[in-house]
Amino acid sequence: MFVSTVAPVAEKAQSESDLDIRSAAGTNEDVVERDCKFRSSCIYTVIKYPIIFMNFCGIYVPSCCVCEDQQPKSNSKQKSASHDHYDVECTEVNAKTLIYVKSVDGHPENSKIVRGECPNADRLRWARLKKAATVLMFVVHSSNTVRYVFILKDTAKKTDSFMFSLTSYFILSWYFYLLVSCSHANFFHFPTFIASLFKYNTTYGLKSDFVSLARVHAFMFCAVLALQFVQSVFLVYGLLQFFDGFSPQLWPFVDVRGGWRIAIGLLCGVAVFFAGCNVFVTHFFRAAVVSLLRCEFRNVGGEFASVLSGPVDRHEEMFDQMLRKFRAVCDLRDKGHNVTKHTVATAYIFGMPMLCLVTYGLASGAMGLDQILILGFNVCMSVVILGHTTWTLASLNSEAGAVCDAVYTADWSRYPKRFLHK
Repeated sequence: MFVSTVAPVAEKAQSESDLDIRSAAGTNEDVVERDCKFRSSCIYTVIKYPIIFMNFCGIYVPSCCVCEDQQPKSNSKQKSASHDHYDVECTEVNAKTLIYVKSVDGHPENSKIVRGECPNADRLRWARLKKAATVLMFVVHSSNTVRYVFILKDTAKKTDSFMFSLTSYFILSWYFYLLVSCSHANFFHFPTFIASLFKYNTTYGLKSDFVSLARVHAFMFCAVLALQFVQSVFLVYGLLQFFDGFSPQLWPFVDVRGGWRIAIGLLCGVAVFFAGCNVFVTHFFRAAVVSLLRCEFRNVGGEFASVLSGPVDRHEEMFDQMLRKFRAVCDLRDKGHNVTKHTVATAYIFGMPMLCLVTYGLASGAMGLDQILILGFNVCMSVVILGHTTWTLASLNSEAGAVCDAVYTADWSRYPKRFLHK
């Protein structure tokens, strides 16, 4: 669902491909060596490894680059190497500056030029690994389709069980293709957000530690992945053992015995693990992004209080600086919303129907023990993710709303009383 970001590789094979880096002016001269500062940033550190799980959603997303040209065109553009690089207008930015977004300032008018400049910067092994992950996801979904054919055949004599299994299959299939569509949407939104975040970090500097925030959520993320792996492996092995090979959930391994049963249980468990990875990784990144935005809004609110308590003769200047930063944070939130809204919608669209379906299955007796075991854990995880998502987004909206009220309407009611003494 996300796009990984790596520096362009200066290899001869790439320079001869149709994905070469070209200048926006369309010249044929060789592009100078570029310094990809993004590669050493905290943002890249956080998203570098989880990106592989993103490709389990069913679509291959190539890498992009966020680089800056070391050779400015003129003296008027020497700001590109400074922290004020992003304060200039889009027309003043060096044409060879590479930012894989719709345009340097986020507007769509230069999309064809900028998109044409950014190569597929995946290294060969990394690209193969990501493509293999995408293929594996389609294989898992295809095997799930075949498995449900036998489940429906087994439950055809009971109307409630048949309708439950059929509805369950459509929900899972719909969720899979929803992930694919969300991946395609984030193919455009995610690079824009990353470039905006990099721009904000270059201009103002992130007051919150993105790596530390990610580590807090990564602990929960790793714990969930470990539970998912243990659950998937032992659940499948348990079904093989408890049902003595007669569970329709495990076709075509119903007659397997001995050591092969354990091996197949492991393979099936890994497949189930991969199928659920996308949900957990997208939730991890969403939680880290929302936490970062909350911290930045809180920091802007604190700066506003400092402005009011500062020297009167500098109020106007300090307020203008604070207001520019506030607008930059709002822009960052808007671009972050474009990324998170797809994953939030996916979580709700999958979690709520599945919860209703399992409730119906339990009430009507349409669920077999094998289905209860398999769907029960997924429903529990969906409820946890939905609850945490709702809480984090509500906290972000509250923090942003407090700053907006203070800046535009001088309403400090959402802040502690200590702010009122400033």
